[in-house]
Amino acid sequence: MAMTLFRALVSLAGLTHREAAAYLGVSVDAVKSWSCGRNACRPEILHEMIALVLRQERAAITLRVDPLHPPQTDEAAQAFGWPCLGAWWAAAARALAYGLEGRNAQI
Repeated sequence: MAMTLFRALVSLAGLTHREAAAYLGVSVDAVKSWSCGRNACRPEILHEMIALVLRQERAAITLRVDPLHPPQTDEAAQAFGWPCLGAWWAAAARALAYGLEGRNAQI
């Protein structure tokens, strides 16, 4: 399967096709079509995905996610303002990576 910008953003955001479709308000078939490059993704959809990835980055840098106390369901992640559990975990993984990077820099 060819890599597309849309597919890379969905992956980076930690979303499944189903979660991306729900977040973007489109069909799973549309997400699959954009992911494989069969159809071009609309610019506003790319902007929406970029905004989510940037939000995850900001949350990770400012430690607004706690990898030690994760939500257990999509609904719990949504209560924290994330579209799904996968998006929360993507931000938490970045927070953990940034924390380890800072600790290694001090050693």
